[in-house]
Amino acid sequence: MSENEIHINRVQEKLAQLVKSYQSLQKENVNLANIVTSLRKKEADMKLEMELMSEKVQILKAASGQMTAADQKDFEKRINQYIKEIDHCIGMLSE
Repeated sequence: MSENEIHINRVQEKLAQLVKSYQSLQKENVNLANIVTSLRKKEADMKLEMELMSEKVQILKAASGQMTAADQKDFEKRINQYIKEIDHCIGMLSE
């Protein structure tokens, strides 16, 4: 075998290793992207659950009479927002 052929074989071996490494990294990237998507969904679910829990806490405070003035104003704003949304929905249904 000539020196050029040996050099070409080494380059081909290194290129094959590089392709394998690239394919492995692509698979890892896909797996990591799936994990990120899953974690983002879990985060959104947790935020929604936290908001629902916060609303429940406010309702319980209102029912037990332990609301501060700031809590009461926030609660009234939220109820007024719900009333506006309900009125809007009723208006859309009556059209």
